[in-house]
Amino acid sequence: AALTSARTAANSIYCPPYLQAQLDLQSGTLHAEDKDYKTGYSSFFEVFENLSTNDDPKALTALKYMLLCKIKSEIAPSPTSENIADRPVV
Repeated sequence: AALTSARTAANSIYCPPYLQAQLDLQSGTLHAEDKDYKTGYSSFFEVFENLSTNDDPKALTALKYMLLCKIKSEIAPSPTSENIADRPVV
């Protein structure tokens, strides 16, 4: 809740781009932690756009998190699910 209100406040007043990027990075991290990978990806994309326009090396970190969220959101069923666990071992 505090992060959402901080982002809302940052959007209603001028917020330096680096500070906005940090808010988005925290937001993406929390969404990914809650397994909401699509929203996390969106937040990390905002960070990547913001930091890459300023040639900030931390943009690479945001890109890595974006890729991880993309992988996790499109991952196949886990090995413990029925459809995989019932397959014979080759």
